[in-house]
Amino acid sequence: MNLAMDDLTYNYNKDGSGRLLNNRLNYVQDAVGSANYTMDIDNQSPNNYGYDEIGNLVKDNAESITDIKWNVYGKIQEILRNATDSNPTVNIKYTYDGAGNRISKQTTNSSGNVTYTWYVRDAQGNVMSTYKSMGTGSTLTSYSVDLSEQHLYGSSRTGILNRSVNMKVAFTQEDILTFERGHKQYELSNHLGNVLVTITDKKTGISTNGTAVDNFIADVSSANDYYPFGMGMPDRKFSMDRYRFGFNGKERDREASQYDYGFRIYDPRLVRFKSVDPLFQSYPWFTPFQFAGNMPIWAIDLDGLESFKVTQRSFAPWARFGDFFGAAQKSFVGDNRGFSLNESSSRWSSDKVTARLHSMAGFTLGKDGTNSQNTFHFSSITQGYPNFGATSTKEGQGFAHPSGIELFKDNKLTLQVNGSDPLVSIAPDIDWKSQLQFNLENPTTLQVNGTIKGKGFPAYENFIEDAAGNKAFLHTFSAPDRLSLGKELLNPFYDYKTDIAFRFELDSKGNFTGKMWVGENGKLYYEKQKDGTLKQIFPVKWTETTIDQWNQQNLDKKPAPDYKPGESINQN
Repeated sequence: MNLAMDDLTYNYNKDGSGRLLNNRLNYVQDAVGSANYTMDIDNQSPNNYGYDEIGNLVKDNAESITDIKWNVYGKIQEILRNATDSNPTVNIKYTYDGAGNRISKQTTNSSGNVTYTWYVRDAQGNVMSTYKSMGTGSTLTSYSVDLSEQHLYGSSRTGILNRSVNMKVAFTQEDILTFERGHKQYELSNHLGNVLVTITDKKTGISTNGTAVDNFIADVSSANDYYPFGMGMPDRKFSMDRYRFGFNGKERDREASQYDYGFRIYDPRLVRFKSVDPLFQSYPWFTPFQFAGNMPIWAIDLDGLESFKVTQRSFAPWARFGDFFGAAQKSFVGDNRGFSLNESSSRWSSDKVTARLHSMAGFTLGKDGTNSQNTFHFSSITQGYPNFGATSTKEGQGFAHPSGIELFKDNKLTLQVNGSDPLVSIAPDIDWKSQLQFNLENPTTLQVNGTIKGKGFPAYENFIEDAAGNKAFLHTFSAPDRLSLGKELLNPFYDYKTDIAFRFELDSKGNFTGKMWVGENGKLYYEKQKDGTLKQIFPVKWTETTIDQWNQQNLDKKPAPDYKPGESINQN
């Protein structure tokens, strides 16, 4: 039998003239009766939803939610609700670690029974296991503590091992170990990460003759079909144990009919988040409560915020360098390398690279400030004859101790590093500066444009890295030959400047897919401004390529005209 489910009209706050005041949902009208289905949104009264001053949902009368308390980081701390026949929960509390990951959930029902879920995570925030505690009262020591889940991973979560281990019982070594199948559940997901089916590690043999097994069939433990924005389809789901992960692979909080997306909480029935998108300034054409750019068939909303890291390095590509207008040949040990995407190191290493100066900054789009764990500047060790003293009997060593600026504000990164050669007292600073603007053109396209400038010594490289470790060059600059370095060293001003423009395609997690576009300035034209003046405009022409091809093009580029790979650092 086919029954209508929803015929919804969304009503927003308006003034007396009928003009929209804001994009906060006030209530929903449903032309379909409430008796057809129980899991959907039904007709609501005006002023069903309430919000705080910054747009976080604090009230939902239809769901019996009387108050939602938020912390200063935009995370739900507590949900207060009235118990109903279908949902006896009256209180839900959450706690988080310093990175904003959920580490506990506490639910209390109308009978006073309390259930805790404790999340154990690795350094990157992935859930490794969960523990359950159940009891009554405020004394936690009287509660049970059981290991309930251990998560299984490949490149991402592949399933869960369901456990029931009483952690209050002392461990004893047993002589006989029993292995029981059926506790492992593996996820079968689609391109959006939706968990469609889970199967256990059991299998059933099928025989046509009653003797030999011809093939096996999987043991299906759950199955779900979803509407495009995540609500489960009625009569198209099956579950033996209420698997916790579903739409987009996210954890479902059944007590509140919501999914935990890390930085925000999502209601798939309304197709809205319960708080304002922290990246809303990058999406002025969307409501700050929208999901996946309104493209749920091929895009998902991110776990939280898109995070990246930019690295710039100034390096001497030769094995030895330091000619002073042709004299004092090869006074210093160079970095002895070409352009590279390898990790930075302060000392020579087989799998990392050195540079005269290193500068890097980690940041999150839509969030001012840099990530302190990925933001720093330093120099690699410098070795050579002090002040070009090639006749010295012993080489010295030292570090430049550079100064730098790492600033991220309004999605604009300023990255500058400068420092002098510690073995040359008269040497002016090496100085490179990049100013890069980051914009999300849509949920799957990141545009990067800006200016890079510096002194023409030595070679220079700049690249961006996503949260999954994928890297792409933003610029490479080749140094002049060694005999021209003296002239460059004595120049106290910037003598190199370039504009850059890139587009990168992002996947559903905000990481690079491998497709990119390289921009170049097109024909100059003039655009009239509001004050009547004319502004020069350089339209950008885009060339599609791949990150692998673009990176290889830069890796193959010579870092200096006289660079010789594999040259010995021993003095000639």
